[in-house]
Amino acid sequence: MEEFHLLKELFKHKRYPEESIEDKYPLMPLLFVLFLIMLASIAMISFYGEVEEEKHILFQIAFFFLLAVVGQWIAIHLRQPTVLVLLIIGILISDSFMAALFSFLPVTPPIIIKEKVLFDIFATFGLVVLMFRVGLHEHVKEVFSRTNFTVAFFGVLIPLLAGFGYTILFGGGTIYALFMGAVLAATSVGVTAAVLSELKVLNKKFSVVIIGAAVIDDILALILLTFLINLPGGLGASDIASLAITMASVIIFILGGGIAGKILIDYFMDRRPMGNQVFFMALFLVFLYSYIAEFLGLSAIVGAFFAGILLHYSRHKEKLEHRTYVLEAVFTPIFFLSLGLLVDVNVIAEYWIPILVLATIAILSKLIGCGIGALMRGLKPIESSIVGFGMTPRGEVTGILALFALGAGIFTQDDYSIITLMAILTMIITPLVLRTIIPKVKKQ
Repeated sequence: MEEFHLLKELFKHKRYPEESIEDKYPLMPLLFVLFLIMLASIAMISFYGEVEEEKHILFQIAFFFLLAVVGQWIAIHLRQPTVLVLLIIGILISDSFMAALFSFLPVTPPIIIKEKVLFDIFATFGLVVLMFRVGLHEHVKEVFSRTNFTVAFFGVLIPLLAGFGYTILFGGGTIYALFMGAVLAATSVGVTAAVLSELKVLNKKFSVVIIGAAVIDDILALILLTFLINLPGGLGASDIASLAITMASVIIFILGGGIAGKILIDYFMDRRPMGNQVFFMALFLVFLYSYIAEFLGLSAIVGAFFAGILLHYSRHKEKLEHRTYVLEAVFTPIFFLSLGLLVDVNVIAEYWIPILVLATIAILSKLIGCGIGALMRGLKPIESSIVGFGMTPRGEVTGILALFALGAGIFTQDDYSIITLMAILTMIITPLVLRTIIPKVKKQ
């Protein structure tokens, strides 16, 4: 009877219970080891740039996604903000860090990011999609509100005065001090938006204020930039006319672009069922407005955010949000990796004190300025502090100002590196603070 049951079990499983995969496929472990050796050798050759560019692009894309996977895994297991982890990974794969790391070894440092143009394209795509999805949650009236104007005004004024005063105090010239103040006045909300999205608080009042004030902040920074560009050579009648034309173009873009976008949505999108055609129309609107914003001197994130606000009123809003989630998940991590790549670790070692001082001024001035503005408009103290910290990151507008000052001979190369590192430091600190404060508000 026992033999009968044994035979029944054997026929049921179609193989002996003791038989393992290794017994059935004896070459599998060897083939697996050989594949790992081949993969390691291909990676080494690819990192040292010995592969044709057309072929290397595929390796680079695969490596981008591997870094995103590693970043997500670390963030989950260490319970740290994904943005912060990706920034640090970006620093670790930067050319300057690789050069410093391999300076102690008799080996040439590998080229981690060879196709930097491709990397920049992916990063820009990720930032545009991120800000578009943030805009999907916003109303026009909530963006251009009195509260947001007040927060943006003080958020520009206080850092401008702080940067100007700090520079004058330590012997800087007037023009140099004005540019330093302008650098501290600019805001980049991409990092903050990612944290707010990750914590699922985009519908909270403080999030609406942060995003809206950041858009107005960018417009004010454009006015300031246009003024400063003309200031070193004297502000004549032609320069004033140029400033007026630029501002008129921005107003036409916001008002006229809003009308054109509404027509596209009402007559060409909402009258059709959700499908690929509607989805591509939405992407067309997002990237067209991003380009127009860049062309006019604004940041692309303003155009993407503006398109998101318009599409908020589409009947396909939820389906667009669902479809673009994959794009955000794929490309946005590359944007945050790109921010880490900007760091020059050699400058950190030499100028760490000025970097820390400037970052402290940058954070406190935004915290005080935006916090005062938020308090004046009736937000609670803890909400005002969230708004203040949420407006502290510096980014692309800061880079534009610093780059112009460098080209005009106002900033030195060291000045530019210090400012870039200051901006990176504010991007690192902001997620840490927000992830500490915001959960306390959610419990209330």
